[in-house]
Amino acid sequence: MEFVFRRSRRYWIENISVILMLALLTGLAWWIGNTYPRILYLRVMAAIFTALMIANTLSELRTRIEINPLGMKGRLNSQRFDFQWTEVQAVQMVTNRLNKPELQFGTQNDAFILPLKDFDADTVWQAIEHCVPATILAPDALPGLPWVKAQLAEQDALISGSSGVVSVAIRPLNRVIGWLSLSVITGLAAIAWWQGAFYWAAIFLLPFALMALYLLYTAYARIEITPELVRLVMPLWPTYAMRWDDVTHVKEDQQENVLVLYGKHKRLPLPGQTYWHGKDRARFRLTLFAHLQRMEVPQSYSQRANFALPKNVRVSRKE
Repeated sequence: MEFVFRRSRRYWIENISVILMLALLTGLAWWIGNTYPRILYLRVMAAIFTALMIANTLSELRTRIEINPLGMKGRLNSQRFDFQWTEVQAVQMVTNRLNKPELQFGTQNDAFILPLKDFDADTVWQAIEHCVPATILAPDALPGLPWVKAQLAEQDALISGSSGVVSVAIRPLNRVIGWLSLSVITGLAAIAWWQGAFYWAAIFLLPFALMALYLLYTAYARIEITPELVRLVMPLWPTYAMRWDDVTHVKEDQQENVLVLYGKHKRLPLPGQTYWHGKDRARFRLTLFAHLQRMEVPQSYSQRANFALPKNVRVSRKE
């Protein structure tokens, strides 16, 4: 027997606004293009909107999960997956740190995750229980894998600090963008000065120069984790820090550009996972979320995280 699952009705209801907006833009562009034939670019826009709508609809219709006694296959997030149950040694359904259901599969040397937030998770799990051997579904199957035990031991060591301070830098791309931006702004200012329009150019270019300087300055920062606290160290000044036992909840933006730790009358925004760089990046991520999990800190996504500023977390550089 084979079970086939497609996106839930709830998913379509939540995303119908995007589909309708794309259809509205497509229809509007075609109408204006036909009404005013000389406006060629509107017809081009209409063709692009039509292609996007067709591609998006086809991608959504192809999204599915197929489960049978031999294995599991399907298409999710425009990527195909296909594996046999003989390759899997453990399966469990959990809720991630955003309280969304997902399937965790453990193999001999690795693990992979299949998100179920857009499907009827309970029905998918019932189908897996029907097709998969009970030994694979046992609660201790995944924690009992040798590589998982080794990872948990490493996690305990990182939390205790026995392996020292864990830190990451900011990706070099930010420095490149910062220096290039300053170079372009300086060049434009020089041209304006040569043409006798430096005053007006300075007013226009000043905000962009300040943003480039800020990007360049933060690009040389680093984030450090100790058993007691997490610390954001800027190149010269200032230094921010927050103790783990002060953290009450965490917010992250959808693009994972910013991670904000909140406490009672405290707030510490950190560069998000997108910007972490260095050989200890994986260990840093493991340590950070291990501390949050140990403290049972609730986490959520919010675009407001992009606008959070430090609050009552400035400390001495020696702390």
